[in-house]
Amino acid sequence: ALGDVNGDGLDDLGLVSWFATSASTYSEFFNVLYGASAGTNIALPNLTAGGSFAGGYAIAAPGNPARFQSFGRATAGDVNGDGYSDLIFRMERNDSTGGNIDIYFGSPTGVFGTANSIGTAGNGYGYEISGFDVRNDKYASSGDINGDGRDDVVINFFNPTTLISQVYVVFGKTSDSPITRASLSTGTSTDGFVIQGGLAASQNTQVDVVGDF
Repeated sequence: ALGDVNGDGLDDLGLVSWFATSASTYSEFFNVLYGASAGTNIALPNLTAGGSFAGGYAIAAPGNPARFQSFGRATAGDVNGDGYSDLIFRMERNDSTGGNIDIYFGSPTGVFGTANSIGTAGNGYGYEISGFDVRNDKYASSGDINGDGRDDVVINFFNPTTLISQVYVVFGKTSDSPITRASLSTGTSTDGFVIQGGLAASQNTQVDVVGDF
């Protein structure tokens, strides 16, 4: 379950679907299926781009192929503080960038388009956090660490050169401007901070949040 993405009082569901046009060509979508009090069947359309359908909407992965990673942990809490549950993915791209961690804002009308659409400010859908290894790094929704009324995101980054892990705390925000790992590392970023030093020489380090103790 994703939480209540569209604000109708019912928790929603998320699933990934693939539509192939040949053995080597396919499109991948993350589908948000709205919760419902009646057991009405939902038919996923054969989409060529993101968009709405009866009972939900689809977000298209970029490229051909491209993949939504770790879609099982797709809820980011409410990172922009608007009352709707938001979505978070590790997005593996079929290009030289390797991928990003993508956050989509929940809304009563849904978000559409491809994951490429949140790479620039002003898109209105959400934002990307770049500079992480989407195949190895772990993330978790953390609750409100800095007390601003918005949920934050914690990311464990494994540095393959130094063999040391770092933990990045990314503050929730209302802006859709993208964030980079480099900017978070400066120590002066308003978007979050880094916990440095000897945290674990392993790609298998887990990150979690313990609440307010």
